[in-house]
Amino acid sequence: MVAPEAQAATQAQVVWAALAVTAAPVEAAVSAAVRPPPTWAAGELAQAVEVGPVAPAAPPRAVPAG
Repeated sequence: MVAPEAQAATQAQVVWAALAVTAAPVEAAVSAAVRPPPTWAAGELAQAVEVGPVAPAAPPRAVPAG
């Protein structure tokens, strides 16, 4: 008969092994979806991500003396 501690350890190893096998393709798919194509230069990536021009900040307002 197998000791309960050894059986629990074996079950945990089986679960971790199953998770590793399941997670590997998912991790690869997510990495491929998020990673930009290798041919893009840094400037092209910035242009692709840019949403639009940023409005200039309003000029500082004068504080009345008083």
